[in-house]
Amino acid sequence: MHLLVWIINFALLFSNLHGLDETCRHIQTTENEECKKSCMQSGYHGGGSTSTTTRITTTASPLVSIQNLITQYTFLVIFILGNISNLANISVFLQKSLRTNACSWYFACVSLGHLVFLYFGCFTRIITAWSGYDLSRTSIIYCRIRIYFLTVSLLTARCFLCFISIDRWMVTSRQHAIRQLSTTKTARWFILIGLGFCILFSINFPIWYHIEGTRGCIGAPDTFYPLFYTIYNLVITIGPFIIMILFSLLVLNNLRRKQRRQVSGSTPAAVTTITRQPYQRKDVQFIKLCLIQVLLYIVCNTFYAYNATYAFVTQTNVKTAERAALDSFLSTIGLIISYFYMAITFFLYTLVSNTFRKECKAAIKRFTQCRYQ
Repeated sequence: MHLLVWIINFALLFSNLHGLDETCRHIQTTENEECKKSCMQSGYHGGGSTSTTTRITTTASPLVSIQNLITQYTFLVIFILGNISNLANISVFLQKSLRTNACSWYFACVSLGHLVFLYFGCFTRIITAWSGYDLSRTSIIYCRIRIYFLTVSLLTARCFLCFISIDRWMVTSRQHAIRQLSTTKTARWFILIGLGFCILFSINFPIWYHIEGTRGCIGAPDTFYPLFYTIYNLVITIGPFIIMILFSLLVLNNLRRKQRRQVSGSTPAAVTTITRQPYQRKDVQFIKLCLIQVLLYIVCNTFYAYNATYAFVTQTNVKTAERAALDSFLSTIGLIISYFYMAITFFLYTLVSNTFRKECKAAIKRFTQCRYQ
């Protein structure tokens, strides 16, 4: 019971993760409006409050400048690493020797979701930062296409992270019928159903998004949509988090039980029979990748989700330009950490998995041989 309470409380920290991408951009674009409001509240009517205005400007301006520099250069590095990392992941996981394992397909789909999210989330920010022009403020088509693919890609990545945890639980289950469900045929059905759900469910987002003055591309504020969007964020954040934690704990529990059964085996031959299954080594490697993926997801998204939760709770508060600039800066830092998680998975997989390293070397060798023949 205590474990369930801990999971729920900790999961609430991650609510509204997806909404932060638009929230931090909204905070940045409304900085001038907040500055005007704060000046008016301080009694500024064109004179008599010059010192207050100067203090606000000098405090907020460095943070805005630093944030722009971070967006220009850090996001660019992350985008390049993310392309290399996720394309390499897809190439390795779809190798002939790994395609026979259902979990390999799920990992490839996660990398595909990350890749799409980097293009519509990270790359568009880089273009805006370097050019100073945000197309989502002028083109409703671009505004809606961007939010749609952001939603689909993020939802897809989370969905298949859950499938990875569920598949590893199937493999380690004591029941033969459950273990038999971990097949490539089952994986293809899960992929079709998962992608279909993500694509169809996300259609509602571009319908409710529009361009509103200086606020840019946002959801319709005077409808039921904000409440729906809040509930949606809670579900897609808390749901996958609980599923990943729960099935990861079940995997660890199954492994512990299996180890006890091996130790308490009546004869050495029985132990040998259990440990010499042809798929055992690859399955163990995928279990390691699954657990490290869940851990990395939690670590890299904590600060990001905390800022999103804070932004949601304080969205009705009137903020000064200093507060708005600080919130936007912290949101950008959280966003960088989250994007960094999507960009380093290949290097993490290479570090923790012998099988992945061998398949990566084999893929590079085949590529070079085909190129120079």
